[in-house]
Amino acid sequence: RQEGERQKALAAEEVQRAEQAFEKAIADRAANEAKRKDEQKKALAAKEAKRKADERQKALAAEEAKRAEEARVKAEADALVAAKAKRAEEARQRAAEEAIAEQQASLNEAARRRAAEAEAAEKAKRAKEAHQKALDEIAAAQKRAEQLLQAAADADAEHKRAEESRKKVAEDQAKERLRKRARGISVEFLVTRLDAELKDAFGDKYDENTTFVDLEAMLWGPPGRRFEKTFDFLGHATMKNFDRGGKEGVSLCSAIASQFENAVSDATHFISWTWRYPVKKFLRTLAEYCQMHKLDPKKTFVWICFFCNDQFDWLSDGVNDGVEAFGNVLKHIGKVVCVVDDYIASRAIYFSRVWTVFEVFTASIEGIEVDLALMADARQRLLQTPVGQVAQAIAVDVMTAQATDPDDEQRIKQLIAGEDGVATTTNDIVKKLFVKLISKVLMG
Repeated sequence: RQEGERQKALAAEEVQRAEQAFEKAIADRAANEAKRKDEQKKALAAKEAKRKADERQKALAAEEAKRAEEARVKAEADALVAAKAKRAEEARQRAAEEAIAEQQASLNEAARRRAAEAEAAEKAKRAKEAHQKALDEIAAAQKRAEQLLQAAADADAEHKRAEESRKKVAEDQAKERLRKRARGISVEFLVTRLDAELKDAFGDKYDENTTFVDLEAMLWGPPGRRFEKTFDFLGHATMKNFDRGGKEGVSLCSAIASQFENAVSDATHFISWTWRYPVKKFLRTLAEYCQMHKLDPKKTFVWICFFCNDQFDWLSDGVNDGVEAFGNVLKHIGKVVCVVDDYIASRAIYFSRVWTVFEVFTASIEGIEVDLALMADARQRLLQTPVGQVAQAIAVDVMTAQATDPDDEQRIKQLIAGEDGVATTTNDIVKKLFVKLISKVLMG
């Protein structure tokens, strides 16, 4: 149990670390995405600034051209005024002055053109540098985006690995819980030590007529007053149950395992039966089954729900899925022994209980080996019955069978009723199986 707890703690730590890694990857991814968006905004702002600068340069050039034109017009006007003033006496110099004026205008125009060309070249240079800078920024942004995508992919892969690890841990834990649940008690312990312990514990209250229903009330109290007062048989009522948060109360199988090391091991047989059987008669039937099949009772470990289920859990909260739980245990063990009180279905307790029919039906569908342990008095009557009457006596009707819990009864009947709603197929399967099993008894 300590090793199991340690493994659970390690698994929980592993899951926590995986969740922390996943949360960090998500946070890093969000931070990188915010950074990328900020850089995109900066690039757009730079582009807008460049556009405005170009517009300002164009406006300046236009203004300068306008001023030059205005200066030229003014110079020409001044020259005309001077020419008119001196027209009489400076006619000879007019042509020279006009030539000088025209030459100066040409020089001015050439200078202006050179300045404009230089300015245009500078603008082109700045535009080229800005373009190259933008390309570099785009390349850097693409690289960062690729890095972010790779980081996201790595985070997704890490999350997937963590999820697969968590699933494997959960599956391993489920398998371990099922293995623990599928522990059985040796037939030798049941028919010798347990029978004696019950006699010592309950005295005359425990006799040939005491059924498991009676024993249930003696241990855990009658229905309606369940667990108001429990009998601490073999210390099972005071042992700590760490599967239920350290509360007191474990299965009888767990209590037996804590005191009798060789009495409990992995179950070899799943017992299909009913709590209405007398305890002593039931235990004798198990011993006779081992004797008839030449099985060592010390090495034959049987899974019996009364002993192997934690009744503090099963009889109290009512939240257990019995259909799934019993089905899983049955399939895990892989062999079913039906302890039947009578081969005549009309008077057999076994065939009146829906749980037993469900167990046999499940075993048949799953291809699990099924065997029969017929109680001694019924076996004697069977051997004295003509063979032709035996098959007619086995009349199974699932829909009339009952369960203590109405919800269990309804769910099981829904599962095995079939399309016709009256469980014809199920009845046929169960009947054919028991005809075969009883035939083996007759042949044996």
